[in-house]
Amino acid sequence: MNKYMKKTLGVILAAILLAGAALAVATTVSCNTSNTPANPIYSADGATLLPAGKFVQVIQSDDASAGLPASGTGLPAGDTVIFTGVLSANGIFSSSINITTSKYVYIRAWDTWNGSGAPSGKYGTSAPENVGTGFTKTYRPASFSTNTEINPPVTLSSITVTPANPSILVGATQQFTATGNYSDGSTQNLTAQV
Repeated sequence: MNKYMKKTLGVILAAILLAGAALAVATTVSCNTSNTPANPIYSADGATLLPAGKFVQVIQSDDASAGLPASGTGLPAGDTVIFTGVLSANGIFSSSINITTSKYVYIRAWDTWNGSGAPSGKYGTSAPENVGTGFTKTYRPASFSTNTEINPPVTLSSITVTPANPSILVGATQQFTATGNYSDGSTQNLTAQV
């Protein structure tokens, strides 16, 4: 390989590496009492730091709105969880991740859910921020607290059939009604489904 070919190959390789690097921004997420301004994560009361070990999701979004967590999975609607971890100390979380260029990043901290099974309890979500098109980004969201209650999944608790004690003459027919009773207190006529 001659000198000219090596130089051309080097330029092509550098262009490929830069193009690949431009697809993601190395992002540092930092919530800490020592940041300026301080931006720890608080419990639901807004005054007490969320205890160490609480579950946190780092989420990538196409827009500046945070997707609500699904009641059955905790996954954000329309967005992508790209990292999960826990608070290293009371109110303190940090992570280094790659976010797709020009996408938004936000974090969601959970007061009681540990990331396993259906989520329950309270959570808090930081304001999404665009990572831009550079090579690095430090995301230090404003402090927030875990004061939003997730709606538990609604499940069918029982089915009530009426009339409960029918009196039917031989050869006659009787119409029954099946009513579904749900965990949130609602009811629904299920006669057509049973």
